[in-house]
Amino acid sequence: MQIWAENDAAGTVYVLLPKELALAYRFPARAETVLLSYRIEDTAAVDHFAHRHRLSPAHGRFLKAFVTEPDLRTAATSLGLTYETARRYLKTIFAETGIRSQAALIRALWNDPSALLPASVLASKDTLPVRRLMTLPDGRQLEYFSLGPEDGYPVFFMDALAGNSIDTLGHPERYRRHLTDLGLRLITPCRPGGVRSSYRALSSLRDYAADIAALCAHLKLQKISLLSYSYGSNAALGIAHELPDLVERLTMSSVSYTAYAAQNLRDMDMFFQITNVVGRRWPNLLNLLIPFLARSVVQNVDTFANRMLSRAVCDHERAILQSPLVRERAAAMVAERTAGGMEGVIEEFRINAQPYDFNVADIAVPMTLFHGDCDVNNPLAGAELLARHAPNATLHVLRGMGHHHLFVEWDWILAAAMGRNVTIPGTA
Repeated sequence: MQIWAENDAAGTVYVLLPKELALAYRFPARAETVLLSYRIEDTAAVDHFAHRHRLSPAHGRFLKAFVTEPDLRTAATSLGLTYETARRYLKTIFAETGIRSQAALIRALWNDPSALLPASVLASKDTLPVRRLMTLPDGRQLEYFSLGPEDGYPVFFMDALAGNSIDTLGHPERYRRHLTDLGLRLITPCRPGGVRSSYRALSSLRDYAADIAALCAHLKLQKISLLSYSYGSNAALGIAHELPDLVERLTMSSVSYTAYAAQNLRDMDMFFQITNVVGRRWPNLLNLLIPFLARSVVQNVDTFANRMLSRAVCDHERAILQSPLVRERAAAMVAERTAGGMEGVIEEFRINAQPYDFNVADIAVPMTLFHGDCDVNNPLAGAELLARHAPNATLHVLRGMGHHHLFVEWDWILAAAMGRNVTIPGTA
C-alpha cells in the first residue's frame, strides 16, 4: 500500500492516507482519503524512526539535524561535526535502515502514520476504553486490551506475533455484542516490548507467567482461562505450566509446538523457517532479520498476503486472506506492535525457537486444541504431537480450514474457551 508524502520549502510535511489506512486510524468511514499536514520541526517522527531502527543516540541527533538542514555540510556544522563524520553517520544510517538515498530517507521519515498519529489513535472513542496500562511490581509498564463486561468470565488471549487475529483494538464493535451475550471479558496482554508494554529480556516461556499473575492480582481475578493463537501457543503453555491454581483451561487455535521438527523445512512457511531454522541455529541473525521483515510487511502488506494466498490449499483459507478487513489491519497492527522498538518481537522469536524448559505432560489444566487440516503455516502434525505429549489435551481437527481460521471462527472458539459446549464446524 503506497502512502504519498512530500514536504515543502516552508517546512511543512503533507501525508495523504488512502481509504484503507484512514479507516484503520479511525477517521470517518465517509472519508475517501485524508490529507495530514505536519511541521518538520516537530521531531516526534524522527524519534519514532530512530527508535524503530535502533539507531544510536548520536545517529538520532544527527538525523534530527539532517531533516531540518538536508544539506550535509550545514547539518554537520550545526552539530559541531566534521563533514567526514557526518558522511560516516549517514552511511551507517543507510546500512541500518536499508535505505539507499538521502531523498528516500527523508520520505521514509514522514510516510509512517503510526509516527504521525499516536494521539489520534489513542484518543479514539472506540479504542480508548479497550487500552489499559498498569505498573508491574518491578516498575515496568504492562499494556493490555480489555473488551466485554467488566464482571464477565475472564479469558486471556495470547495472540500471534503480529497480533491481529481477534482485533479488539481496531474493531471492538465487531466483538462487543457477542462478548456481552456470552458474559465473557476478553483480555489481551501485550507481551514485553510490544505496543506500550515495557521491554525486558526473557530466558524462558515460563517468564510470561509473572506478568499474567500480576495482571490478575491487579484485576482481582481468582480464575482465568487462556486462549492462544499460532505462536502465542508457546507463551500460553508456559503460563499454564506455571500458574495451575489460576488457569482453569487452555484453548489453542492453530497450534504452534516448538518440539515439532518438520522434515521438509524448505517447503515450510517463512515464519516457521525463521523460528525453527534461523532462531535455533543462528539466533543473532534475528536482530537483523526481524526489523527488515517487519518493515517489509508494513510497507508491502498486499505482497505478503498474496504470497500466503498463493500457498493456501482450501477455500476457507483463501476467503480469509482475500478479505479487505484482514488486509486493512495487518500492516497497522504490525506497526502498532513494533512502534516502541523491535526488541520485544525479536525476543519472542528467540524464545519461541528454544526447546521448552518444562514438560508439557506436567500441565494439569485441560487443553483443547483446534487445528485446520489445511494449515500450511503450522502443520497439523505439530498439534498431533502436542496432543500425544500432553495427557490432558484433546485435539479437534477442523476439516477444510487453514491456519487463519480464528479470524472468522472466533465466535464459537471464544465460547469454547470459557468452557461452553459448542458445535464445532468441520469435524462431522
